[in-house]
Amino acid sequence: MTTLLTLQKKISFSILFIFSVVFVSYADQIPIREYNVQFRTDESKVTKAQYDRLKKFYLNTLAEAGTIELCGHTDARGSDEYNLALSERRVTEVKDLLIEFGFKAENISIRFVGESQPKQENNSENGRKENRRVTITWEEPAIAVEPVDDSHIRDLYKLLEQEKQEFCIDPQRDTILVLDQGTVISVPANAFNTNSNQCVKFRAKEVYKFSDMIMENLSTTSSGRALETGGMIYTEAEDQNGNPLTLNPGKELTIMLPTNDPKEGMQLFYGQRDPHTDDMDWTLSEGIRPSISWYNPGYCNGWSPSGGVSCEKCGIFFCRLFGRIDETFSGAFNQDQRSDNKSFRQCQRELRRRNRRGFTSVSSGGFDQQNYCDSLFDQYGVDNWQALNDTLQKIREAKRKEQMDNIEKSVTEGSGNISDVQYYVMQTSRLGWVNCDVFSSYDKKNRIDMLTDITPSDQINCSLIINERRSLFPADREGKKFKFKNVVPGLAVWILALKYKFGRAYLSLEKGRISESTNIKFREVSIDELKTELRKLDQ
Repeated sequence: MTTLLTLQKKISFSILFIFSVVFVSYADQIPIREYNVQFRTDESKVTKAQYDRLKKFYLNTLAEAGTIELCGHTDARGSDEYNLALSERRVTEVKDLLIEFGFKAENISIRFVGESQPKQENNSENGRKENRRVTITWEEPAIAVEPVDDSHIRDLYKLLEQEKQEFCIDPQRDTILVLDQGTVISVPANAFNTNSNQCVKFRAKEVYKFSDMIMENLSTTSSGRALETGGMIYTEAEDQNGNPLTLNPGKELTIMLPTNDPKEGMQLFYGQRDPHTDDMDWTLSEGIRPSISWYNPGYCNGWSPSGGVSCEKCGIFFCRLFGRIDETFSGAFNQDQRSDNKSFRQCQRELRRRNRRGFTSVSSGGFDQQNYCDSLFDQYGVDNWQALNDTLQKIREAKRKEQMDNIEKSVTEGSGNISDVQYYVMQTSRLGWVNCDVFSSYDKKNRIDMLTDITPSDQINCSLIINERRSLFPADREGKKFKFKNVVPGLAVWILALKYKFGRAYLSLEKGRISESTNIKFREVSIDELKTELRKLDQ
């Protein structure tokens, strides 16, 4: 019997020991929020053992606390008044030690309650020992919450992108549109998938300059291969109810892109943006190559968004252009020349209005004709508006005939080249972004990767601009840093980086040469300053 009882005690002890180990191990994983410093009877100084234990606990836990509260206690022996004072001395002792360890005094609060809040019964020595204490409670430090910045680089591009040029065209008529920078778009009759005869809103963007490429978040690469661009055009159309339209099967837009530096081998590319990064990639349209071309569209009909209508009979495609053929398209990339062209066209428009209305006065509706046309009087040796109008008409007719004769000879006999017309002409069966490009002929040998010191993020874009090749090369986002892959060392470039954080724009724009690495130095700029800085790329 005794042996059985002894065995039961051993089993019970073993189970209790195992439970205690498991409990202690689990308890060690629970975040501690309360700690007690024990004191001897009628003493307010901590022992050496309690001091060492408190310092270790402070270093491991309390040093990282936000605030600490100390509460002093005693057992029940002695009067209430004495015990209250004793608990005050004890709590002061612990506070001084915590300050000694390095905790800020202003983050410690104290209170003392004497014997009024016992932890255990005071009828045993063990119970009284538990009651002689200073209880430490604390709060974890407040975690600094970084302001949420949901800015994205595409938000910056929305502020930079150019306004679309809008035209209201008759969907049942052949239409020729001339855009601000000299692009010509021919829209055939019944081109759009609409049965309505109401005005179709046709919108377009022209991108020839590097600054515009940057502000439209464009590049000149096709699946990583470098392109040299001759111009990029965006088109879209919608009906009067705002529904987007597409081109009908078999219908094509003819797009003419002016150029000062024509290149052989240009091809048509379609643009598609990456849905995650918003980067543009260009896909070659197989079998479609920009060419020299002219044709007879029959009628020209352009409606302005304001509702005004201008309809003229055109014998051949270029007849609408010769009122502005002199220097217009060579001026597409020259700001001063574009300004002169605009004045020249405005003068011509005013002359037409005067002829229609029979005006003889010098000024009409606040428009000072003399400001625009005085130089033309001297240039063409005339002294009145009617003579100038007659002279311009004769010049237009002569240039039209000469130009058409040259183009026809080039096309039919192959005796000329693209410089005779200074246009890239291409047909596209879809709306959206199109690009007139040729694959760059860089030497494939001795290529390197150029590493930046900027970590990729949705708020930053980096690009290389290569003026001599009319190429804009985006940085690769893979890896820990932005880098430009497979580029030609030593090549002269502009190194550009844009950043948009908390609604603020930052720019890094430096001239340099391609090497193994480069440093980006951002500075904050306003939107107007950013646009001005980007214009440096066009000089």
